[in-house]
Amino acid sequence: MPVVATFGRPTSRLINEHNYYADLKNDSVRMGVNAHTDKLLEEITGLDSVKLSANSTKLTYQRQGHCKSCWAFSAIGALEGQLKVKTGSIVPLSPEQLLDCVYGLGCERGGLPSTAFNYIHRAGGLEKDSDYPYHDIGDHTCHFDKSKSVLKVKDYVELPEGDEEALKEALATVGPISVAIAANHGIHLYKSGVYRGSCNHRLNHAVLAVGYGEQDGVPYWLIKNSWGEQWGEEGYMRLYRGDNHCLVADRGTYPLLED
Repeated sequence: MPVVATFGRPTSRLINEHNYYADLKNDSVRMGVNAHTDKLLEEITGLDSVKLSANSTKLTYQRQGHCKSCWAFSAIGALEGQLKVKTGSIVPLSPEQLLDCVYGLGCERGGLPSTAFNYIHRAGGLEKDSDYPYHDIGDHTCHFDKSKSVLKVKDYVELPEGDEEALKEALATVGPISVAIAANHGIHLYKSGVYRGSCNHRLNHAVLAVGYGEQDGVPYWLIKNSWGEQWGEEGYMRLYRGDNHCLVADRGTYPLLED
């Protein structure tokens, strides 16, 4: 895998330096090489920041590939969670439908989970992933077949900005929540542990909050990412909980399904 320069330092050196000092400070966070190490952060984040004015079981795993589709996967995770609450079954849903049908956003432009919820409400449904599979393309041609829809969205809820207690309560009582984080290269290279490192200055990446807990007395949010199982803790990360780290509680949303 190529060695990428990060802020003037090769990635391998950045990883080694972090892990060395983490050992000295008894810090649980580790960085490492993963499937996205040779990519720029901008290539794998896709939140449309211009438009921004009790623990959960793991959901079906999907990977966004080379597409700026984090917003779609975040929305899909929240939708799958609510469908499981309603029906008792995990049904893999279609992020490709969102990429193809939401204003032609495709893979080149980012979006917002709330945009996905609004689209499903207007369109009248969302198909299963098996009926409308993911191609990592987003070709702007919508193939939605309403007769194959497996859910409908009547509305969505926005959590109070910056309120971690509201996010915690929603996770315990509602299920997985679409959130946004201010991701930077530290998160890009994250491998394991409770992340309490530096963050970006703005929200730029949509993920899914699926639970919370503590490790050795350190509280964390359990976050599902869409960068693949080779990233982080098999596609998940533990993000420090207690100071709205990386702005994780600033844009929490979840859908309300029709009966």
